[in-house]
Amino acid sequence: MSPNTDNQIEPNDSAQLAEDFLNTAKVLFKENNIPEAVQHMDLALTLSENKLDYLIQKLELLYQFESFAEYVSTFNTQTKLLFEQLDLKQFCYFLDCYIKLLVISEEELVAMLTEAGVPAVLSNLYTDILNDKIVEFELQAYYLYSEQNYKAALDYGHLALKVVEPNLELLLLEARCFSELGLIAQSIDRYEKICLAYPEDKHAYLELARIYYISQSYSEAVALFKNAISYGYDEKICLEAIATCYYRLKNYNLATIYYKKYLTYAEDVSDIHIKIADCYKLLKEPALEKKHLKLAKNPNRLLFQNIIMALLVLIGIISLIIILQVYGIV
Repeated sequence: MSPNTDNQIEPNDSAQLAEDFLNTAKVLFKENNIPEAVQHMDLALTLSENKLDYLIQKLELLYQFESFAEYVSTFNTQTKLLFEQLDLKQFCYFLDCYIKLLVISEEELVAMLTEAGVPAVLSNLYTDILNDKIVEFELQAYYLYSEQNYKAALDYGHLALKVVEPNLELLLLEARCFSELGLIAQSIDRYEKICLAYPEDKHAYLELARIYYISQSYSEAVALFKNAISYGYDEKICLEAIATCYYRLKNYNLATIYYKKYLTYAEDVSDIHIKIADCYKLLKEPALEKKHLKLAKNPNRLLFQNIIMALLVLIGIISLIIILQVYGIV
């Protein structure tokens, strides 16, 4: 007999009612009344506070009492949740049951796992995991990344995070794989989490800045490039990008400042002078625009001027010392 649900359920009663539905479902399974057993099992799941535990029991009962179609349907709809919340070996147990029931090809299994957002490499690994064979998920992830096999590297990285404590290198690998695969939203999300968890890591700031830069989110990119410099990146890597961000944001004064800072490091000095001239043109500073256009044509002119000025200063200092010595002051 089913539990009475005619009256309004009090929150404190829901756990007991879920347990009652579960017990009734077990009886119905034993009586081979599968449709009603599944109905009661689903009611128990709806009411329970520990939904994962009830979902596990549902799968076990469905498999035990050979309700295979319902098992396959339930596993298909809950694959992602089961992978995220179960330990890896327990998930592989239920996956193994699923595979035995369907007798599907490896290609079909890969497609199913991929669609569910579960590492597709489990199609080859689940039996090893069930048999407690040692699989070096993290090392394999790094190796595959070095081989530019980003999808497989990402899969192994996800599996590694199921069995080891999250670490900066592994999280960065995931973010980089997402980026290489063109999964920009996922990459940004992972980088932002890294920045929160490891606020002094320069790599995450720089790599996320580049993604925002390419995505034309220039304000975000500027802040991240500056953070990368603050936490140890050589400024020459970031200065031109910061200047360009300010240029795209139409802040030509700051663009000019950062382009000038970058002149020290630039390989193509003429190109940077042209960019500075363009900023001055937009700022309506024709004299400065003209000056940098001339420097673009003769980029060594300013260097020679600075050398000459330095020499004149040095000569002046030497002359002063000689005069002071002549008069016996020094």
